[in-house]
Amino acid sequence: MATSANPLIESILSLTQTQRAELAVQILQSLELPGEEISSEEYGQELRSRVEKYRNGEMESVSLDDAREILEKRISAGPSN
Repeated sequence: MATSANPLIESILSLTQTQRAELAVQILQSLELPGEEISSEEYGQELRSRVEKYRNGEMESVSLDDAREILEKRISAGPSN
């Protein structure tokens, strides 16, 4: 795994995979609008479903750079109606 000069990132990367996954869920949930919350169990089910679809060739992946670009555009566009 790549290292970072940011002590917070270094600390996060030192966590176990399970701990990082739990942290990721909490961070993602903090970005949700009220009423759009998703439980860890629901998030886990969605994640497993997407991994299975990817492995079966039903879903394609995108590069990290492309994903960042997509997210930046969505964030700058603001909440959708």
